[in-house]
Amino acid sequence: MKGTPGSPKASKGYQQLLNLIEYFKNRYHHIILKRLYLIILTIVLSYYLTVFLFSINFPISDDFALIDFINHYIKTNNSLEKIALFFAQHNEHKIVTTKLLFLSYYKLVGPLNFKYLCLIGNLSILGLYLILAKQARDVFITNNLILLVIACLLFQYGSAESMLSAMASISNYSVLLFALLTMDLLKSEKADCFITAIICAVLASFSQGNGLVVFIIAAMYLLSQKRYRIFSIWILIAAVVFYFYFKGYKTSTHQPDPLLFINNLWKILIFMFAFMGSAFGVGGSNYPLLTKVFLVPTVAIGLFVFIVTVFFFYMRKYKDGNILIWINLFIIFTSFLTATSRIDFGLSQALVSRYHINSSLIVISTIILLYQQFTLQRPLKISLPQFSLKYLTTFFILYLLMTFPLIFFFSYKIYRPARNQEIIFPVKAKAVEILEKAEVNGVYFMNKK
Repeated sequence: MKGTPGSPKASKGYQQLLNLIEYFKNRYHHIILKRLYLIILTIVLSYYLTVFLFSINFPISDDFALIDFINHYIKTNNSLEKIALFFAQHNEHKIVTTKLLFLSYYKLVGPLNFKYLCLIGNLSILGLYLILAKQARDVFITNNLILLVIACLLFQYGSAESMLSAMASISNYSVLLFALLTMDLLKSEKADCFITAIICAVLASFSQGNGLVVFIIAAMYLLSQKRYRIFSIWILIAAVVFYFYFKGYKTSTHQPDPLLFINNLWKILIFMFAFMGSAFGVGGSNYPLLTKVFLVPTVAIGLFVFIVTVFFFYMRKYKDGNILIWINLFIIFTSFLTATSRIDFGLSQALVSRYHINSSLIVISTIILLYQQFTLQRPLKISLPQFSLKYLTTFFILYLLMTFPLIFFFSYKIYRPARNQEIIFPVKAKAVEILEKAEVNGVYFMNKK
Protein backbone atom coordinates (compact mmCIF):
# COMPACT_ATOMS: atom_id res chain seq x y z
CA MET A 1 0.00 0.00 0.00
CA LYS A 2 1.06 3.56 -0.67
CA GLY A 3 2.43 5.39 2.25
CA THR A 4 2.97 2.31 4.40
CA PRO A 5 5.86 2.49 6.88
CA GLY A 6 9.13 1.70 5.19
CA SER A 7 7.92 2.66 1.71
CA PRO A 8 9.83 5.37 -0.20
CA LYS A 9 6.83 7.69 0.00
CA ALA A 10 6.54 7.30 3.77
CA SER A 11 10.28 7.83 4.20
CA LYS A 12 10.10 10.99 2.13
CA GLY A 13 7.19 12.31 4.19
CA TYR A 14 9.03 11.54 7.42
CA GLN A 15 12.09 13.39 6.17
CA GLN A 16 9.98 16.40 5.22
CA LEU A 17 8.53 16.42 8.74
CA LEU A 18 12.02 16.36 10.22
CA ASN A 19 13.07 19.21 7.94
CA LEU A 20 10.02 21.22 9.03
CA ILE A 21 10.84 20.65 12.71
CA GLU A 22 14.44 21.67 12.09
CA TYR A 23 13.28 24.82 10.28
CA PHE A 24 11.09 25.96 13.17
CA LYS A 25 13.82 25.02 15.63
CA ASN A 26 16.33 27.24 13.81
CA ARG A 27 13.74 29.97 13.15
CA TYR A 28 12.73 30.36 16.79
CA HIS A 29 15.98 29.22 18.43
CA HIS A 30 16.74 32.69 19.78
CA ILE A 31 13.29 32.93 21.39
CA ILE A 32 13.68 29.52 23.06
CA LEU A 33 17.17 30.49 24.19
CA LYS A 34 15.93 33.76 25.73
CA ARG A 35 13.25 31.87 27.65
CA LEU A 36 15.84 29.38 28.88
CA TYR A 37 18.12 32.16 30.11
CA LEU A 38 15.13 33.85 31.75
CA ILE A 39 14.33 30.65 33.67
CA ILE A 40 17.95 30.31 34.78
CA LEU A 41 18.02 33.97 35.85
CA THR A 42 14.81 33.43 37.83
CA ILE A 43 16.35 30.42 39.62
CA VAL A 44 19.48 32.40 40.50
CA LEU A 45 17.65 35.51 41.69
CA SER A 46 15.15 33.42 43.68
CA TYR A 47 18.05 31.69 45.41
CA TYR A 48 19.72 34.93 46.51
CA LEU A 49 16.41 36.51 47.48
CA THR A 50 15.77 33.44 49.67
CA VAL A 51 19.20 33.81 51.28
CA PHE A 52 18.51 37.45 52.11
CA LEU A 53 14.97 36.86 53.42
CA PHE A 54 15.69 33.81 55.58
CA SER A 55 19.19 34.60 56.87
CA ILE A 56 19.53 36.33 60.24
CA ASN A 57 21.67 39.25 61.36
CA PHE A 58 22.80 37.28 64.38
CA PRO A 59 25.81 34.94 64.75
CA ILE A 60 25.20 31.20 64.51
CA SER A 61 27.60 28.63 65.95
CA ASP A 62 31.04 29.12 64.29
CA ASP A 63 30.23 32.78 63.54
CA PHE A 64 31.15 33.54 67.16
CA ALA A 65 34.73 32.41 66.48
CA LEU A 66 35.01 35.01 63.72
CA ILE A 67 33.70 37.79 65.97
CA ASP A 68 36.20 36.69 68.63
CA PHE A 69 38.99 36.80 66.04
CA ILE A 70 38.22 40.43 65.13
CA ASN A 71 37.87 41.37 68.82
CA HIS A 72 41.42 40.16 69.44
CA TYR A 73 42.82 41.42 66.12
CA ILE A 74 41.87 45.07 66.65
CA LYS A 75 43.20 45.04 70.23
CA THR A 76 46.72 43.95 69.37
CA ASN A 77 49.39 46.17 67.83
CA ASN A 78 51.93 43.38 67.36
CA SER A 79 52.20 42.36 63.69
CA LEU A 80 53.38 38.84 64.51
CA GLU A 81 50.44 38.33 66.86
CA LYS A 82 48.06 39.54 64.15
CA ILE A 83 49.49 36.98 61.71
CA ALA A 84 49.27 34.28 64.39
CA LEU A 85 45.59 35.10 64.86
CA PHE A 86 44.97 34.57 61.15
CA PHE A 87 46.66 31.16 61.18
CA ALA A 88 45.19 30.02 64.49
CA GLN A 89 43.44 26.68 64.12
CA HIS A 90 39.64 26.48 64.08
CA ASN A 91 38.62 22.87 64.86
CA GLU A 92 40.65 20.88 62.28
CA HIS A 93 40.79 23.77 59.78
CA LYS A 94 42.78 26.94 59.28
CA ILE A 95 40.21 29.37 57.92
CA VAL A 96 42.48 32.25 56.92
CA THR A 97 40.34 33.11 53.87
CA THR A 98 37.15 33.38 55.95
CA LYS A 99 38.88 35.50 58.59
CA LEU A 100 40.27 37.77 55.90
CA LEU A 101 36.80 38.28 54.42
CA PHE A 102 35.18 38.99 57.80
CA LEU A 103 37.94 41.45 58.69
CA SER A 104 37.72 43.15 55.28
CA TYR A 105 33.98 43.61 55.71
CA TYR A 106 34.54 45.17 59.14
CA LYS A 107 37.29 47.49 57.88
CA LEU A 108 35.50 48.58 54.69
CA VAL A 109 31.82 48.57 55.69
CA GLY A 110 31.67 48.73 59.46
CA PRO A 111 30.01 46.53 62.11
CA LEU A 112 29.34 42.98 60.92
CA ASN A 113 25.97 42.24 59.33
CA PHE A 114 25.46 38.50 59.01
CA LYS A 115 22.72 38.79 56.38
CA TYR A 116 25.14 40.51 54.00
CA LEU A 117 27.96 38.14 54.92
CA CYS A 118 25.65 35.23 54.02
CA LEU A 119 25.02 36.80 50.63
CA ILE A 120 28.75 37.24 50.07
CA GLY A 121 29.41 33.62 51.01
CA ASN A 122 26.73 32.37 48.64
CA LEU A 123 28.22 34.31 45.72
CA SER A 124 30.72 31.45 45.41
CA ILE A 125 27.84 29.34 44.07
CA LEU A 126 27.52 31.76 41.16
CA GLY A 127 31.23 31.37 40.50
CA LEU A 128 30.89 27.59 40.51
CA TYR A 129 28.02 27.87 38.04
CA LEU A 130 30.04 29.99 35.59
CA ILE A 131 32.98 27.56 35.65
CA LEU A 132 30.82 24.46 35.16
CA ALA A 133 28.73 26.18 32.48
CA LYS A 134 31.94 26.94 30.63
CA GLN A 135 33.00 23.29 30.81
CA ALA A 136 29.53 22.14 29.71
CA ARG A 137 29.41 24.45 26.70
CA ASP A 138 32.56 22.78 25.36
CA VAL A 139 30.54 19.53 25.23
CA PHE A 140 26.95 20.67 24.69
CA ILE A 141 27.76 23.10 21.92
CA THR A 142 24.17 23.61 20.75
CA ASN A 143 22.08 22.04 23.52
CA ASN A 144 21.75 24.70 26.21
CA LEU A 145 19.44 22.69 28.47
CA ILE A 146 22.51 21.50 30.36
CA LEU A 147 22.86 25.06 31.68
CA LEU A 148 19.44 24.71 33.32
CA VAL A 149 20.38 21.31 34.78
CA ILE A 150 23.51 22.82 36.35
CA ALA A 151 21.49 25.74 37.77
CA CYS A 152 18.94 23.40 39.36
CA LEU A 153 21.67 21.35 41.04
CA LEU A 154 23.81 24.22 42.29
CA PHE A 155 21.10 26.65 43.35
CA GLN A 156 19.12 24.03 45.24
CA TYR A 157 18.05 24.49 48.85
CA GLY A 158 19.29 21.18 50.24
CA SER A 159 22.35 23.06 51.53
CA ALA A 160 20.18 25.28 53.73
CA GLU A 161 22.41 24.66 56.77
CA SER A 162 25.33 26.34 55.01
CA MET A 163 23.51 28.92 52.90
CA LEU A 164 21.88 30.53 55.95
CA SER A 165 25.07 30.72 58.03
CA ALA A 166 27.71 33.35 57.26
CA MET A 167 30.83 31.44 58.28
CA ALA A 168 29.57 28.11 56.87
CA SER A 169 28.59 29.57 53.48
CA ILE A 170 31.89 31.43 53.08
CA SER A 171 34.04 28.48 54.15
CA ASN A 172 32.14 25.57 52.57
CA TYR A 173 31.51 27.25 49.23
CA SER A 174 34.70 29.27 48.72
CA VAL A 175 36.95 26.20 49.07
CA LEU A 176 35.13 24.58 46.15
CA LEU A 177 35.25 27.75 44.07
CA PHE A 178 39.01 28.18 44.56
CA ALA A 179 39.60 24.47 43.84
CA LEU A 180 37.70 24.62 40.54
CA LEU A 181 39.34 27.90 39.58
CA THR A 182 42.74 26.30 40.17
CA MET A 183 42.00 23.42 37.82
CA ASP A 184 40.43 25.67 35.19
CA LEU A 185 43.42 28.02 35.20
CA LEU A 186 45.91 25.16 34.92
CA LYS A 187 44.39 24.21 31.56
CA SER A 188 46.20 27.22 30.17
CA GLU A 189 49.98 27.22 29.81
CA LYS A 190 50.25 31.00 30.23
CA ALA A 191 52.45 32.21 33.08
CA ASP A 192 49.82 34.60 34.51
CA CYS A 193 47.25 31.76 34.63
CA PHE A 194 49.74 29.56 36.49
CA ILE A 195 50.47 32.30 39.05
CA THR A 196 46.74 32.89 39.57
CA ALA A 197 46.23 29.11 39.93
CA ILE A 198 48.82 29.07 42.73
CA ILE A 199 47.00 31.90 44.53
CA CYS A 200 43.65 30.09 44.18
CA ALA A 201 45.14 26.83 45.47
CA VAL A 202 46.59 28.61 48.52
CA LEU A 203 43.23 30.29 49.19
CA ALA A 204 41.47 26.92 48.88
CA SER A 205 43.90 25.36 51.35
CA PHE A 206 43.26 28.09 53.89
CA SER A 207 39.49 28.07 53.41
CA GLN A 208 39.01 24.53 54.65
CA GLY A 209 41.24 21.53 55.27
CA ASN A 210 40.10 19.66 52.16
CA GLY A 211 41.40 22.57 50.09
CA LEU A 212 44.88 21.08 50.50
CA VAL A 213 43.71 18.24 48.26
CA VAL A 214 43.72 20.58 45.26
CA PHE A 215 47.54 20.65 45.39
CA ILE A 216 47.57 16.85 45.10
CA ILE A 217 44.92 16.74 42.35
CA ALA A 218 46.61 19.52 40.38
CA ALA A 219 50.00 17.76 40.64
CA MET A 220 48.44 14.59 39.20
CA TYR A 221 46.83 16.66 36.45
CA LEU A 222 50.14 18.32 35.50
CA LEU A 223 51.86 14.93 35.40
CA SER A 224 49.11 13.54 33.14
CA GLN A 225 49.75 16.45 30.76
CA LYS A 226 53.55 15.85 30.90
CA ARG A 227 54.18 19.42 32.05
CA TYR A 228 57.16 18.36 34.16
CA ARG A 229 58.79 21.75 34.71
CA ILE A 230 55.53 23.29 35.96
CA PHE A 231 54.94 20.14 38.03
CA SER A 232 58.29 20.62 39.81
CA ILE A 233 57.45 24.23 40.70
CA TRP A 234 53.98 23.17 41.85
CA ILE A 235 55.37 20.48 44.18
CA LEU A 236 57.79 22.97 45.72
CA ILE A 237 55.00 25.46 46.41
CA ALA A 238 52.77 22.68 47.76
CA ALA A 239 55.51 21.63 50.20
CA VAL A 240 55.73 25.19 51.55
CA VAL A 241 51.94 25.45 51.96
CA PHE A 242 51.71 22.07 53.69
CA TYR A 243 54.53 23.04 56.03
CA PHE A 244 52.85 26.26 57.17
CA TYR A 245 49.45 24.59 57.40
CA PHE A 246 50.61 21.80 59.68
CA LYS A 247 53.13 23.81 61.67
CA GLY A 248 51.85 23.66 65.24
CA TYR A 249 48.79 21.72 64.10
CA LYS A 250 46.81 20.05 66.89
CA THR A 251 44.36 17.22 66.44
CA SER A 252 40.93 18.32 67.60
CA THR A 253 39.91 16.51 70.79
CA HIS A 254 36.40 15.66 69.54
CA GLN A 255 37.70 14.13 66.30
CA PRO A 256 38.50 10.41 65.92
CA ASP A 257 42.00 9.35 64.95
CA PRO A 258 42.03 9.15 61.12
CA LEU A 259 44.70 6.41 61.29
CA LEU A 260 42.18 4.02 62.83
CA PHE A 261 40.01 4.03 59.71
CA ILE A 262 41.18 0.51 58.73
CA ASN A 263 39.07 -0.97 61.50
CA ASN A 264 36.01 0.77 60.06
CA LEU A 265 36.85 0.44 56.37
CA TRP A 266 33.42 -0.74 55.26
CA LYS A 267 31.76 2.09 57.22
CA ILE A 268 34.20 4.55 55.66
CA LEU A 269 33.20 3.37 52.18
CA ILE A 270 29.48 3.58 52.92
CA PHE A 271 30.01 7.06 54.39
CA MET A 272 31.92 8.14 51.27
CA PHE A 273 29.26 6.90 48.86
CA ALA A 274 26.45 8.45 50.93
CA PHE A 275 28.42 11.74 51.01
CA MET A 276 28.77 11.75 47.21
CA GLY A 277 25.06 11.06 46.76
CA SER A 278 23.87 13.26 49.63
CA ALA A 279 22.32 15.88 47.34
CA PHE A 280 19.47 13.41 46.83
CA GLY A 281 18.85 12.65 50.47
CA VAL A 282 18.12 14.16 53.84
CA GLY A 283 19.92 13.09 56.98
CA GLY A 284 21.87 13.97 60.06
CA SER A 285 20.82 14.12 63.70
CA ASN A 286 17.92 16.41 62.78
CA TYR A 287 16.26 13.70 60.67
CA PRO A 288 16.89 10.30 62.33
CA LEU A 289 14.05 8.54 60.50
CA LEU A 290 14.72 10.12 57.10
CA THR A 291 18.38 9.14 57.35
CA LYS A 292 17.42 5.47 57.32
CA VAL A 293 15.15 6.05 54.33
CA PHE A 294 17.68 7.95 52.24
CA LEU A 295 20.87 6.08 53.13
CA VAL A 296 20.37 3.33 50.52
CA PRO A 297 19.57 5.57 47.50
CA THR A 298 22.34 8.05 48.33
CA VAL A 299 24.88 5.23 48.70
CA ALA A 300 23.70 3.83 45.34
CA ILE A 301 24.13 7.23 43.63
CA GLY A 302 27.52 7.77 45.25
CA LEU A 303 28.69 4.31 44.22
CA PHE A 304 27.54 4.99 40.66
CA VAL A 305 29.49 8.25 40.29
CA PHE A 306 32.51 6.57 41.88
CA ILE A 307 32.38 3.69 39.37
CA VAL A 308 31.94 6.16 36.49
CA THR A 309 35.00 8.10 37.67
CA VAL A 310 37.10 4.93 37.91
CA PHE A 311 35.87 3.90 34.45
CA PHE A 312 36.94 7.21 32.90
CA PHE A 313 40.37 6.94 34.49
CA TYR A 314 40.58 3.43 33.04
CA MET A 315 39.66 4.91 29.65
CA ARG A 316 42.42 7.50 30.19
CA LYS A 317 39.93 10.33 29.83
CA TYR A 318 42.35 12.56 31.74
CA LYS A 319 44.73 12.67 28.77
CA ASP A 320 42.55 15.15 26.85
CA GLY A 321 43.02 17.82 29.53
CA ASN A 322 39.39 17.63 30.63
CA ILE A 323 39.21 18.90 34.22
CA LEU A 324 35.81 17.32 34.98
CA ILE A 325 37.31 13.98 35.93
CA TRP A 326 39.68 15.80 38.28
CA ILE A 327 36.73 17.60 39.88
CA ASN A 328 35.28 14.15 40.58
CA LEU A 329 38.54 13.03 42.10
CA PHE A 330 38.65 16.13 44.32
CA ILE A 331 35.19 15.35 45.70
CA ILE A 332 36.13 11.67 46.21
CA PHE A 333 39.20 12.73 48.22
CA THR A 334 37.01 15.16 50.17
CA SER A 335 34.50 12.40 50.94
CA PHE A 336 37.32 10.21 52.26
CA LEU A 337 38.72 12.95 54.51
CA THR A 338 35.23 13.76 55.81
CA ALA A 339 34.53 10.08 56.46
CA THR A 340 37.73 9.51 58.44
CA SER A 341 37.10 12.59 60.59
CA ARG A 342 33.34 12.21 61.08
CA ILE A 343 32.68 8.46 61.12
CA ASP A 344 32.36 8.40 64.94
CA PHE A 345 29.27 10.61 64.59
CA GLY A 346 27.55 7.85 62.62
CA LEU A 347 26.67 7.26 58.97
CA SER A 348 23.86 9.82 59.18
CA GLN A 349 26.56 12.52 59.29
CA ALA A 350 27.28 11.85 55.61
CA LEU A 351 23.87 13.24 54.66
CA VAL A 352 23.96 16.53 56.55
CA SER A 353 22.86 19.59 54.63
CA ARG A 354 26.22 21.36 54.46
CA TYR A 355 27.75 18.52 52.39
CA HIS A 356 25.14 18.63 49.61
CA ILE A 357 27.07 21.10 47.48
CA ASN A 358 29.92 18.58 47.13
CA SER A 359 27.46 15.96 45.91
CA SER A 360 25.93 18.43 43.45
CA LEU A 361 29.36 19.11 41.93
CA ILE A 362 30.27 15.48 41.36
CA VAL A 363 26.83 14.71 39.90
CA ILE A 364 27.07 17.63 37.46
CA SER A 365 30.55 16.70 36.25
CA THR A 366 29.51 13.04 35.93
CA ILE A 367 26.49 13.95 33.78
CA ILE A 368 28.66 16.03 31.45
CA LEU A 369 31.30 13.28 31.22
CA LEU A 370 28.72 10.60 30.45
CA TYR A 371 27.10 12.69 27.74
CA GLN A 372 30.45 13.48 26.20
CA GLN A 373 31.55 9.85 26.21
CA PHE A 374 28.45 8.03 25.04
CA THR A 375 26.45 10.56 23.03
CA LEU A 376 29.12 12.57 21.27
CA GLN A 377 32.24 10.44 20.96
CA ARG A 378 30.85 6.88 21.19
CA PRO A 379 34.37 5.35 21.39
CA LEU A 380 33.08 2.05 22.76
CA LYS A 381 30.80 1.51 19.75
CA ILE A 382 28.06 0.23 22.05
CA SER A 383 24.46 0.77 21.04
CA LEU A 384 23.14 3.02 23.81
CA PRO A 385 19.84 4.90 23.92
CA GLN A 386 19.99 8.61 23.16
CA PHE A 387 20.65 10.54 26.35
CA SER A 388 17.63 12.82 26.67
CA LEU A 389 18.37 16.13 28.37
CA LYS A 390 14.67 17.06 28.29
CA TYR A 391 13.73 14.33 30.75
CA LEU A 392 16.79 15.06 32.84
CA THR A 393 15.96 18.76 32.96
CA THR A 394 12.37 18.06 34.02
CA PHE A 395 13.63 15.80 36.81
CA PHE A 396 16.03 18.41 38.19
CA ILE A 397 13.46 21.21 38.06
CA LEU A 398 11.21 19.04 40.24
CA TYR A 399 14.23 18.24 42.41
CA LEU A 400 14.94 21.96 42.90
CA LEU A 401 11.35 22.62 43.99
CA MET A 402 11.36 19.66 46.37
CA THR A 403 14.42 20.97 48.24
CA PHE A 404 12.78 24.32 49.05
CA PRO A 405 10.96 23.12 52.24
CA LEU A 406 14.39 22.61 53.87
CA ILE A 407 14.69 26.39 54.04
CA PHE A 408 11.69 26.56 56.35
CA PHE A 409 12.98 23.67 58.42
CA PHE A 410 16.39 25.21 59.10
CA SER A 411 15.16 28.77 59.35
CA TYR A 412 12.25 28.20 61.72
CA LYS A 413 13.29 25.09 63.64
CA ILE A 414 17.06 24.68 63.74
CA TYR A 415 17.91 28.40 63.68
CA ARG A 416 14.85 29.58 65.64
CA PRO A 417 16.90 30.48 68.78
CA ALA A 418 19.08 32.79 66.68
CA ARG A 419 15.95 34.43 65.28
CA ASN A 420 15.06 35.28 68.87
CA GLN A 421 18.66 36.40 69.54
CA GLU A 422 19.37 33.33 71.60
CA ILE A 423 22.79 31.70 71.59
CA ILE A 424 23.55 28.67 69.39
CA PHE A 425 27.03 27.86 70.69
CA PRO A 426 28.48 25.03 72.85
CA VAL A 427 29.56 27.37 75.69
CA LYS A 428 26.90 30.09 76.06
CA ALA A 429 28.82 32.07 78.66
CA LYS A 430 31.75 32.37 76.26
CA ALA A 431 29.42 33.47 73.43
CA VAL A 432 27.85 36.17 75.64
CA GLU A 433 31.32 37.44 76.54
CA ILE A 434 32.26 37.60 72.83
CA LEU A 435 29.10 39.59 72.01
CA GLU A 436 29.66 42.03 74.86
CA LYS A 437 33.24 42.71 73.72
CA ALA A 438 32.04 43.08 70.13
CA GLU A 439 29.58 45.82 71.14
CA VAL A 440 32.25 47.66 73.11
CA ASN A 441 34.70 47.39 70.18
CA GLY A 442 32.07 48.32 67.57
CA VAL A 443 32.53 44.99 65.78
CA TYR A 444 28.90 43.89 65.99
CA PHE A 445 25.72 45.32 67.49
CA MET A 446 22.68 43.27 68.42
CA ASN A 447 19.35 44.58 67.20
CA LYS A 448 17.43 45.81 70.17
CA LYS A 449 13.94 44.31 70.46
